[in-house]
Amino acid sequence: MHRPETARSLLFFMLILIFLLFSVGCKNENGLTKNDKQNSTTVNSKMQQVNSPTNTSPAFDPRKIKVGDKIGSMAVASYERIRTELSNEGEYVAQAFIQFTGEAEVTGTFKRYPLEREYLDGEVVFQVDENQNFPQMKIRDTPEEYRPDEWIVLSLDDETKRKFGPPDSEGRATLVLTDYKIEYGPTEISDHAQLKKIVNIKRNNEAATKESSQGSKPIEIIGTPIKEQSFASIPFEKFGSSQFISTMEQKNNKKVLHFYVQGPEQTVELNYEPASPDSIHEVKAVSFKDVNGDGLKDIIIVVDYTTGFGYMGAIPISEILIFLQTDEGFVESKALEDQVSSASPYRMLDIPAALELLKSGSKSGASQFWARLASRDYILEGSDEYGGSTLTIEKVSGNSIIFSLSAFHVTGGDEGIKNGSVNIGELSSVTAYLSGTEMIYQDGDYELSISLNSPDTIYVRDNGVSRYGAGVHVNGEYGRERKPDSTKNGMR
Repeated sequence: MHRPETARSLLFFMLILIFLLFSVGCKNENGLTKNDKQNSTTVNSKMQQVNSPTNTSPAFDPRKIKVGDKIGSMAVASYERIRTELSNEGEYVAQAFIQFTGEAEVTGTFKRYPLEREYLDGEVVFQVDENQNFPQMKIRDTPEEYRPDEWIVLSLDDETKRKFGPPDSEGRATLVLTDYKIEYGPTEISDHAQLKKIVNIKRNNEAATKESSQGSKPIEIIGTPIKEQSFASIPFEKFGSSQFISTMEQKNNKKVLHFYVQGPEQTVELNYEPASPDSIHEVKAVSFKDVNGDGLKDIIIVVDYTTGFGYMGAIPISEILIFLQTDEGFVESKALEDQVSSASPYRMLDIPAALELLKSGSKSGASQFWARLASRDYILEGSDEYGGSTLTIEKVSGNSIIFSLSAFHVTGGDEGIKNGSVNIGELSSVTAYLSGTEMIYQDGDYELSISLNSPDTIYVRDNGVSRYGAGVHVNGEYGRERKPDSTKNGMR
């Protein structure tokens, strides 16, 4: 028979043993790893401070990393992970979100998704080649150790995206990436990284051009040729006597423009990204001149597009495309294109204006172009015997214009003309002053803006304050051709 003290001691020892066995054998109800349990109270807690960082190879096990660990040329800044359940049997984690600091220069494959794609439309994604000093997460032991099809979405502005080519472009590149973040899970999510530097880019179509010069199958010309904007026997220094071909393709109920240089040994497509892909486009003009002073003929294209939206939706907008001739082919110059668009006061451009803006660049100012405006009559588009408007430019300086405006509207058609049912609005020898790129006339609450639509046309718009008689309108595009049968002429 045991003494009471011995029995109590034995019972206390057995209770401690049971508690320890229960603690070791039981799994955390949230499914966290032991490392996570020590540093987190929830599934999605981030590891922000862990002692004894270690250096590992680029290939790593997500269950064993700590903040500060060096993975390849980058370091772990924070992470979240959720333990695998039976639905993903054999995988280390069901989800993982790992943020890295540092940068890495890597080579790999890129592609730019189409604009109409539901997910990541128009974005550039990049896949790093194997055996590079870049984090690579293992997801299981065997047989597939690494993540399949690991594409990184690059955080880029629109101008940088265009450097990778138009939508649907693919190729090879060497890039310097920073702030890499792994986002792994069962849903449609993607890794992300910041692009610090482009070392080089080689699109697949450029490789095809090189093969063509060696006698392989030439590039297929897509679309119907635009005869009036296609030219033969252009003496390109690097390509020899060549054809320049403009074509129009019907694609997904849209009109898409293509441009080709067809030389004696190869055919090259000039790749570009339209400023407004959903708009209606037409080729306005093409020119072949040396625009960067290297002695080689370059290609300047003026493309007009119409948006159909807003009060000027029916008036075309010019987009300038500039392709520089180089040893490797024709390369679009966004810098020169931006130089033209930023310096131009015009909505619509022609080749002479574009060349002038290329020559003067940022030295050009709106006052220069206003000073050249001809002093004469400009007629509102659509004017006829029942209504119209004439803007008369009387005197022009760089910072102001003196003008008159005469507008009218006939009520009742021919009968109204007989009966004198005509409302007339007048502004006589008033002054508008330069503001930005527009000339602004103000009189009390009334404001009229006059802008240079092109070297030959003006756009006029008021602020909607009642100024003239019923039915009299002055808003719209004014051209230099006078209507010979306009009744308004006899009324003035």
